[in-house]
Amino acid sequence: MKLSVFGESPADEGAVRILVEAILGRPTEPISPPLESRGWPFLRNNLSKVIRHLMFSTETEALVVVTDADSSPIHHPDHEQAGSRYADCRLCCLRDIVEREQKQLSSDSLKIAIGLAVPSIEAWYLCGTDTRGSEAAWLQTEERKRNTMYRNRLKYAVYQTERPTLELEKRCATAAAQRLAQDISLLETHFPKGFGPLIKTIRTW
Repeated sequence: MKLSVFGESPADEGAVRILVEAILGRPTEPISPPLESRGWPFLRNNLSKVIRHLMFSTETEALVVVTDADSSPIHHPDHEQAGSRYADCRLCCLRDIVEREQKQLSSDSLKIAIGLAVPSIEAWYLCGTDTRGSEAAWLQTEERKRNTMYRNRLKYAVYQTERPTLELEKRCATAAAQRLAQDISLLETHFPKGFGPLIKTIRTW
């Protein structure tokens, strides 16, 4: 399968590809997105452009999009019901963009799966090795502490520095993804609201 991954950084995109291949049970042929993402606003604002480029200028068969939740609302099963999507939910936001593009292009030939890392993808990387690596840990944290400082602690736990280089991020993200690929059920169990929709979609491919 010719697969493109669009995330918040190249390090995340490489790690997510490893996880997707573990779900699929087979290797993929990488197709680079046309833009190098840098955070949520950039990803949201350029997803339409990425979809159109992949559809019209490449032979990409599938696109996987993963973004951090940060302090935004976590996706809820109620959001799955028609007309009940939550405007501030990033997963809902990205789904709206995808559906709008598919409607305008009159095509759903490009398979698209979306994941939401709660509160950030570093929590995924810690899953199975650190009690903070779960959606439940984030939800159990006092609301006043659900802030940038908490997410920075997750980053430090993964990279062992407050200012990792891109190369360090790639090494750590890859190592974590390779470990998790040995038992993908860890992410499915501990991140049902953000990783759950991603794996559910990919399993239909």
